[in-house]
Amino acid sequence: MRVAVGIDVGGTKTHVGIYDEQGNKLHDFVGLGTNLANDKEVAIQIVYEATGSALSALGEIEVAKIVIGMAGVLNHPLLPSLIETMEAAYRTKVAVYNDVVFAHKAIFQNQPGLLLSAGTGSIAVVRAASEYRIIGGYGHLFGDESSGYDIAKRGLMHAMHQADRGQNDVLSSALLEALGTETIRAAVPKLYKQNKAETAALAKIVAELAEQGDVVAQTILSDSADAFADQVIVALQEFGIQPQCYAFWGSVLQNNLYMQDRIRRQLEHAFTCSEVSSQHIDITQAVIFE
Repeated sequence: MRVAVGIDVGGTKTHVGIYDEQGNKLHDFVGLGTNLANDKEVAIQIVYEATGSALSALGEIEVAKIVIGMAGVLNHPLLPSLIETMEAAYRTKVAVYNDVVFAHKAIFQNQPGLLLSAGTGSIAVVRAASEYRIIGGYGHLFGDESSGYDIAKRGLMHAMHQADRGQNDVLSSALLEALGTETIRAAVPKLYKQNKAETAALAKIVAELAEQGDVVAQTILSDSADAFADQVIVALQEFGIQPQCYAFWGSVLQNNLYMQDRIRRQLEHAFTCSEVSSQHIDITQAVIFE
């Protein structure tokens, strides 16, 4: 039996999906998370072992193709080693994509569309004709609008400005409680030491207060969403691209209805387009459309 293998490699888990030639899912396997930036050669071993564990459950099979999605992989010096290792082990051609392009393939089934992705960071990818264009994705130091980090940073800056004025409000108090300090100034050393995912986690506080009707939190979400929408819309207009459909991806945009609605209204005002649902999509199915 010939099978196709889709591999979604993330920092928390490596998800392997195996499909038959008709596109039917045969088996799932979830292994350790990894990325080339942090784990280097160990990352290659983790992807190799997860693939082997998934395939071993099916007995005698022939691997027709392998497609891998992984963040930050395309310009990494270890990418050739990853491809060589997988091709030698499983005797088939291996294609590797940026994780958001991988998700785009699965959601739009290799057709044109705009994918807006925001989790810890943010990025957008649009396919027009057969070409993918990336918008944003420059990291938390230079953008990542609408990301968890961006929302948390805006919330923390609000708390800092409040402190400078000798003021306090619900959002500032909630952030201080989460940080475990009495003042925002006392939290600064901790904020500089913790990693970006830990800072991004504070975005949940802003989102929860916005849902409860806190105007300050809602304004932060609006400003963050507007910045991302504007970045994407202006870029598309410069490219001369008119997307007919779009989808949201990533933990922030898939779970935050307030931000979804804000971006949706701006996209549908700028373009004649409609939303494609990304809920319950198994993005390992990107391999089917390769």
